[in-house]
Amino acid sequence: MSMAEWTADRFRENGWNTSVVSYNVYLNYPVNKSLSLTYSNGSTFQPLLEEAVLDADETTSYPNRVPTFHGYSASGSAEAEFVYVGRGQQDDFERLKELGVPLEGKIAVSRYGGPFRGLKVKNAQENGMIGAILFTDTGDDGNVTEANGYAAYPDGPARNPTAVQRGSVQYLSIYPGDPTTPGYPSREDSPRADTSAVQPKIPSIPISYVDAIPILAALDGHGVDGETVNRTRWVGALNVSYSTGPAPGTTISMSNLMKDVYTDIWDTIGIINGTNPDETVVIGNHRDAWIIGGGADPNSGTAIIVELSKAFGKLLAQGWRPKRNIVLCSWDAEEYGLVGSTEWVEEYVPWLTDTAVSYLNIDIGTSGAWPS
Repeated sequence: MSMAEWTADRFRENGWNTSVVSYNVYLNYPVNKSLSLTYSNGSTFQPLLEEAVLDADETTSYPNRVPTFHGYSASGSAEAEFVYVGRGQQDDFERLKELGVPLEGKIAVSRYGGPFRGLKVKNAQENGMIGAILFTDTGDDGNVTEANGYAAYPDGPARNPTAVQRGSVQYLSIYPGDPTTPGYPSREDSPRADTSAVQPKIPSIPISYVDAIPILAALDGHGVDGETVNRTRWVGALNVSYSTGPAPGTTISMSNLMKDVYTDIWDTIGIINGTNPDETVVIGNHRDAWIIGGGADPNSGTAIIVELSKAFGKLLAQGWRPKRNIVLCSWDAEEYGLVGSTEWVEEYVPWLTDTAVSYLNIDIGTSGAWPS
């Protein structure tokens, strides 16, 4: 709420008609999780499941730092042999079935990239798998890797080995926004719909590549090797064969417990009325982030929007008026599934349908030394 009001204050002082709009939405938060690998000889590997605390980055040691988790992931436990499913595309699963790799009752291990992470979990679930583990492969980092001589963060630009990609696993291709209010805005008294159409039923956990290596290595020599699978970006850059598995008697035990809540979120909306009220241009960016800071995503875009409000404010002070309505939007809860923006649009569908001519999104305005 405080950041929504701060943003509203910036818009107001620059001459915008501004309000903070709240919605009461369904979110879920991590309570605890566990993951262990048990080899056929009875020995075990216990992944860290959290990012390293770094002396050079004080945010990594904050007591309220955000755990590694998937937004809208399902609570549940699973224990089974596991299969590497590539990037978790439908065609990856079809190839696995063509090769005779068993999927039913297994746990999926998938690399990020390709389809949205929620669809990886959805595809695993629809193929009878009972859990999903997602990892980031350094093969997606181009040449900027430790293997190519670059130091890892914070000493250099390469990915820290313990880095984990958080994110939502909502099925956004079906519909975004609050899963419990499809097509209408979320209020405390809103009727709540079943979420099974857009929310996984099997647990999922994101892990780092350093945690993924022993899991993938346990599949070496089992099932079909990655080169023989012959699927796009199936083989990454880690020192494993990217075999499908399963490895007989080698299992993963995983547990994921989430807390479901209904909570308020806040969008900041600034408006300049145009001389032709029949046309509207909307400019937006989200304000929430998975980690403390969010310097590039989303705050580089937020900085641009605040400066844009200032530029238009100077024009307003000189007597200028736009022909079209201009709406500046600072969205909340974007990371879970475009929640804040979807709820606002659902509330104003008639007006936006009649007048909106364009939407300009400014998310990552810059990253490192390079503008996006």
